[in-house]
Amino acid sequence: MIEPESAQTDRADGLASNDLAIIERVLSGEINAYRTLVERYQRQVFRFGFRFHRAIEDIQDYVQEVFLKAYLGLAQFRRRGRFYSWLMRIAYNQGVDRIGKRHIEAIPEDYDPPDPGPGTEALALRSLARQELRTAVAGLPHPVGACVDLFFFFDLTYDEVSRITGIRVNTVKSHVFRAKQQLRERLSGTPAEEYYDL
Repeated sequence: MIEPESAQTDRADGLASNDLAIIERVLSGEINAYRTLVERYQRQVFRFGFRFHRAIEDIQDYVQEVFLKAYLGLAQFRRRGRFYSWLMRIAYNQGVDRIGKRHIEAIPEDYDPPDPGPGTEALALRSLARQELRTAVAGLPHPVGACVDLFFFFDLTYDEVSRITGIRVNTVKSHVFRAKQQLRERLSGTPAEEYYDL
C-alpha cells in the first residue's frame, strides 16, 4: 500500500538529521564522509535516471554527474529541507537539461526494490500490482507523470515535488489528485487496486 504523506515524512525524519550530520562533516573537511550519502541515495538516483536514459552507461554517467553537482554545491544546501529532496531536484534538473522537456517514460519494473514479505503468491501479486501501477503512471503526460512518480515511488512530499519540478504546490496536489482518479479507473479490478490505496 502506498503510504500517506505524513508516514513518508515521519520515516524520513531520522535519515534527514543523519544526513545533516554527514554534510557538516564533509563541509568541515572530512570529504570521505560524502561516500555515505552517495551509497545511501545512489539507487534512487539510478532508478530516476531511467526517466531520461535507456543505456546503462548513460545512466551511470548521469548518476556521477548528479552526485558531483551535489558535492560541488553542498555549501549552498540551505538545510531547510531534506538533503534527499535537494538531491532529487538536482537529479531532475540534470535529466531535464540533457533531454529537454519532452515526454518522460516510466521506470522499468526491473529496477524497483524487492519487497520483503509473506509468501510467494503474495509477492507475485504485489509485483504484478506494482507493474500495473507503473504502466498506468507511464500513460500520464508530463509533467503530471513526473509529479505522480516522484510522489508515489520516491517518497517525496507535495512540497518537495514542487521544489524539485518548479511546479506550484497546489498544482502538484491537483496533478496527483487527478492522476489518482484516472489510476483508480484504469486499475479497477486489477491486483494493483488491492495493493495500492488510491
